[in-house]
Amino acid sequence: MPKKRKSAHGVTDAADRLYEREERFRQIFENSHEAMMEMTPPSWCFVDANRAALRLFGVASKAQFLQLTPWVLSPERQPDGGLSSEKAREMIENALDFGSHFFEWQHQRLNGESFPAEVRLTRIRVNEQVWLHATVRDNSKRQQTKQTLLEHASFLGTLLDTVPIPLFYKDTAGRYLGINQGFAVLTGRARNELIGKSVFDIAPHELAEIYHAKDCALFLNPGAQEYETKLQDAQGVMHEVRYHNATFRHADGRVAGLDHRSGQNPVTE
Repeated sequence: MPKKRKSAHGVTDAADRLYEREERFRQIFENSHEAMMEMTPPSWCFVDANRAALRLFGVASKAQFLQLTPWVLSPERQPDGGLSSEKAREMIENALDFGSHFFEWQHQRLNGESFPAEVRLTRIRVNEQVWLHATVRDNSKRQQTKQTLLEHASFLGTLLDTVPIPLFYKDTAGRYLGINQGFAVLTGRARNELIGKSVFDIAPHELAEIYHAKDCALFLNPGAQEYETKLQDAQGVMHEVRYHNATFRHADGRVAGLDHRSGQNPVTE
């Protein structure tokens, strides 16, 4: 039986569909708000870049950009002290080996301004040709926010430690998220021994059952809570204490946990 031949019209339709698909991807590449670039071996010079990439690195034209390599758009060394030219090639090799590689990187604009970035390299292979597609995101604002949060946490930790009464806060699973020095001294345990633990890890079982039941009741009826109970210190001495607990919430309004303070220093029976 003779083979069917495609009509010229059918070939044209297929070519049109291929052109439309390529044009669609070209529009996505060019109009993306994320910096996108493509590079090829062996020099790993950029062979394409979108407008967002030119803006991010302060490059005037695509022609100028295509003369550059990833390590030219990086400081001489990365934060760990490694040479950018060597580490960039390591990242490229990882992407070639595994198909994709995501990592943090210190980039540099043409004006010399350095900035932290998140980079994803994706290997693309068509027939025998291999190249890498790169997406770069400026991480400066996130790093600034992270630093601000760390400083705020350090300030709160110092503030809590100046309070002479035991303080702590825990999540809804009963795990300690943070404590002050007063609570660490009272329990006779280092802070890193308490974070992530529960009352069942540090208190006699009968007292732990009381604390746990009270915590559960508070989570079911969020707000404030006061009750008198006993507390055993690091020397095994039992004290009569009054607990003041209150719930705190996630940004979406869900109960996240409780914070605790004692209304007075423990008084030995």
